[in-house]
Amino acid sequence: MALNAGISQTKFWATIDGVAGGYLNSFTAPNMKVDAIKNPAGPDGITFMAHGNLSYTDWKCTFGFSHAGPLYTIMESLIKKNAVEFQARIDIGDQNYKSKRAVDCVDNVVKEISFSNLDAKDGKGLFEVTMTALCATAKYLKGDGKVGQAASSGKAKRILKSNFRVTLPGGLKPESIVKFDMPKLTAKIGIENHGLTREGTLHYAAYEISQPKSTHSYTDYDAILAYVQKVIQDGVVNEKDWLPGSAVLLDQSLKGELATFNFEGMAPMEFNWAEGELKAGNDTGSFSSINWGLEGMFLVMGDGKE
Repeated sequence: MALNAGISQTKFWATIDGVAGGYLNSFTAPNMKVDAIKNPAGPDGITFMAHGNLSYTDWKCTFGFSHAGPLYTIMESLIKKNAVEFQARIDIGDQNYKSKRAVDCVDNVVKEISFSNLDAKDGKGLFEVTMTALCATAKYLKGDGKVGQAASSGKAKRILKSNFRVTLPGGLKPESIVKFDMPKLTAKIGIENHGLTREGTLHYAAYEISQPKSTHSYTDYDAILAYVQKVIQDGVVNEKDWLPGSAVLLDQSLKGELATFNFEGMAPMEFNWAEGELKAGNDTGSFSSINWGLEGMFLVMGDGKE
């Protein structure tokens, strides 16, 4: 009797533009809501309320390159600043992956793409992509009983975030980089409301990219200090000093290249002399870090070869 009482929330999958999008690592569904209108209390002391405009909250999913499928194309469109509108459906299935519940996210736009931070200390963490989107309409449905389908992008197998090679301007040693916080891509979304529709229409307005951050061990301290003093403190920097960089994701042999993020136009913007709090008795190393200005980024998937 218990098996028929409910379903687990661990069996879920995506369909993107009618194509199997594969099994996601996580998914946060959109909620529908209306603005609350409050009328001031009258002589009876009651604050009357009414419904305002209908809207939907952001939805979010995480996935790896190996099961990205059509999600990879959507992610890549934002990286190229040519973001697209897309349709998405998420199903929740029973223990046999038969669809029992579903939500159709209609006319979606991507609001944000972020990536796992690279950390040499984290030997078990997988490199993941987190996508935040907004739908114009959400339809909450019964499942259709169909079995969920996996989708492989053919791009790469599971990638660990501890295997990387980061190259930065200023002649800094890649071997000194113990952690690299990846940049985040954001699209500003315009919402247009009309008097004859309950939901607004969505459109892309502008694109932004956040600052990546590199954390370095003491082994390259002298070179780092000389570079940031020149660029940040002395202001010796011009257009030609905004140089390229890259972050390469490697396989377990640390030789095969699985993916490369190429950075366009980098220069240091902030120097942290001591990363984190100095604390007596702490057994961690002494690190410094740099926040980098970044003008652009593009992604190239590798074939795993050296």
